[in-house]
Amino acid sequence: NESSSVFTCPQDGCVKVFQRLSSLEKHLSLEKCTKSLEKRSLLDFAKLGYKSRLEEGTTSQVISFASFRNTREAISGEVEVKEGWALKPSEKAYRFNQNQRDYLNAKFTIGQTSGRKLDGDIVSREIRRAQGPDGVRLFKVSEFLTPQQCTSYFSRLAAKVRRQTSDDAEIQAVEEEENFTMARETILSITLQHPITYNPYDICAMAKGGSLERLKLGMLQNICQQLELEVPPKPVRRKAFYVDLLKKAVNKFTCQLRGQNM
Repeated sequence: NESSSVFTCPQDGCVKVFQRLSSLEKHLSLEKCTKSLEKRSLLDFAKLGYKSRLEEGTTSQVISFASFRNTREAISGEVEVKEGWALKPSEKAYRFNQNQRDYLNAKFTIGQTSGRKLDGDIVSREIRRAQGPDGVRLFKVSEFLTPQQCTSYFSRLAAKVRRQTSDDAEIQAVEEEENFTMARETILSITLQHPITYNPYDICAMAKGGSLERLKLGMLQNICQQLELEVPPKPVRRKAFYVDLLKKAVNKFTCQLRGQNM
């Protein structure tokens, strides 16, 4: 019965199997065989190696264990092993360029101002999307930083700040400020928080200094959308509209009010 038969490809190494003779004939006409390497065990490789040595005549002389041990000791005596060869090689310290330091310093300053602890994972992802005022990416792929590198850099900056504020009263004031910030973050978790920031710009400071107009129209649109401001469904082709939205949002916070009273 042809329908119940199994037809295999007659080509050497081909693993194709067909249920119909017509399928086999079509396969042979196309000449597209699927070959699979033969699986061999470690014992098979040992047998093949022994066979090749017998054919080459390399085993015509019996090698005793004593001669093998002497040969091994002679070989090992010629190799000079340096001290510490088994230790894990130390990695070279990575040096940040000026562009990376400026970006991380700006993020650290924002974190100090807001009282929010910086997360290395978040900063590492933001670096990959960071753009300048002209909308061009700030960093190349080779300049991307890992979360561990960001965290280490922030730790060094924090240690430097702690050394500068070694007085006990100032340290206590910092701790109280951190506690206050944590409580404020809990209360304001569903609203915009002071200062309003957008990777890595301080929107409050830019609104106060009148530098929001320097940003590109597309970046202003993205900032307003990220802050969930009242942006119309159809994009407005005027920078002044988005600048006014950001200024209105900034006016709700005490940072801008204090700047106006000073």
